[in-house]
Amino acid sequence: MPNLFLFFLTIALEFILIQFMIKIPLKKSLLYIILINCITWPLANFLYIYFIKNWFMVELMVFTGEGFLIKKLFEIKYTRAFIISFILNAITALTGYLIHLITI
Repeated sequence: MPNLFLFFLTIALEFILIQFMIKIPLKKSLLYIILINCITWPLANFLYIYFIKNWFMVELMVFTGEGFLIKKLFEIKYTRAFIISFILNAITALTGYLIHLITI
């Protein structure tokens, strides 16, 4: 499965999910989700390909980075930001894993 498809799928899933968790205008929410993923997606792929071959560790770093970014951009408390980051990353990671299993 091409990485670009998975990137846009991640953005779409996270955008839809975050609408149930944070009430801000749709355009602002979409912009923030795109910005967050434009930072964490390439970094995660780079780290996985060249340095850390442990998918779980890379996901843990993405969860942490996105937690801080969600807190800053959406202007919410750290606890809530990290809960949201965990939910978003758990769902998108599971979705990516299932797609990987289907396409093997």
